[in-house]
Amino acid sequence: MADTKRKLAETTDLLQRALNEIVDLKEKLKLNSKNSSKPPSTDQKANTTNRFPKKRKSRKGISRTMYPPKRVDKSVDCTRDDCPYCGSKSIKNTGIPEALQQAELPDVHAIVTEYLLHKYLCSGCGKKSIAELPLGVPDSVFGPRLMGLFATLTGVLHVAKREAIQLIKDLYGVDISLGSAPNIEEKVSKALDPVYGKIVNVHVGGKIPAPVRAPAPARYFTSGLSIEGCEILILIIHF
Repeated sequence: MADTKRKLAETTDLLQRALNEIVDLKEKLKLNSKNSSKPPSTDQKANTTNRFPKKRKSRKGISRTMYPPKRVDKSVDCTRDDCPYCGSKSIKNTGIPEALQQAELPDVHAIVTEYLLHKYLCSGCGKKSIAELPLGVPDSVFGPRLMGLFATLTGVLHVAKREAIQLIKDLYGVDISLGSAPNIEEKVSKALDPVYGKIVNVHVGGKIPAPVRAPAPARYFTSGLSIEGCEILILIIHF
């Protein structure tokens, strides 16, 4: 009998503590950002199942502009011989096909041109000479477009020389040594000198003023012109 009373008392005590915890939990459920320090994000959202959902305005779809026919380099007809659902061979073409225009980069490699400079001996004066390269061909193992690309990567886009060398090797299969990098930049800089001189000397109403302070290799020149109150600057890249 004593043991039964003890177990009953323990059970009653556990039940009372459980009821107290339930009361505490109910009180906590009543707390929100308005009657406590809880943030608004913890507030319970109202049940919206019986409410009409907010109608959102539809957006106008934007599709990519198709290339004109003359811009298409290759056209491939994609056909099928049977029905993908039942396997029947009794299918017929229903009209204009759906067009997917896919732009892709071509497989490229550097064009290697060998210039044979013939040597000559003059019978009149006895002196030797060698043929000259065609006009516009630089005296370099790298062509003008290749050097221009490298200079653009390093001088304009600020790509590190090692990364530019690796990029050109991956894209075109051309090896450029790290020691050749400054030589390429110097050749490009010299090739741009005439253009640079024209920009400096030719200007509306006179010469372009002295360059504004700017970190090398960039030089900014005020043009004296403006668009909508914004002064136009001329940027010259030098290596």
